[in-house]
Amino acid sequence: MCRRPHLLAASLSAPGLDAAIDTRGRRIHAERPRRRVRQRGVVLSGPRKACPVVLRKTAGRIEVLAFRHPPAGCQLVKGTIEAAETIQGAAERELLEESGILGTAIDYLGTAQMTEPDQEWHFVVCRVGRLAETWTHRKSDGGLDFEFFWHPINQEPNETWHSLFKQALAFIHQYIEP
Repeated sequence: MCRRPHLLAASLSAPGLDAAIDTRGRRIHAERPRRRVRQRGVVLSGPRKACPVVLRKTAGRIEVLAFRHPPAGCQLVKGTIEAAETIQGAAERELLEESGILGTAIDYLGTAQMTEPDQEWHFVVCRVGRLAETWTHRKSDGGLDFEFFWHPINQEPNETWHSLFKQALAFIHQYIEP
């Protein structure tokens, strides 16, 4: 069961949603850049990263968009939140830069403090159009080719996943349960 069913429904098929409003009609958190916040009694710090979360439901299972980074293994899209950029804006920008996908931020899942290196990750559910099973995208800077695929949310990541992204999948899974 999805703990936040409005997120899954909206990320899978919600035409016409405003990027600044979630599916319950509330404003998405538009946060100002900051370096330290409090979460469950822990002070968060380190570089701020945006992680757009793209979900789909197929054959009765929920999957999250992921990619294979040639030297670094399996990952989720994520990147640095630029100065004066909103978390949602950074998530949309990173999704486009790293995957070529134009998406709309529809809800904020939350923040996780990642370790090794010390980073503050913000997870944002994004709505996109219909996507293929797999594809390859070359970053706009002419860099590496990323091989995109769908990872079942309830499947444990194997040894090809970097430890930070294993933590990220666990964080997402706590909100999006099949």
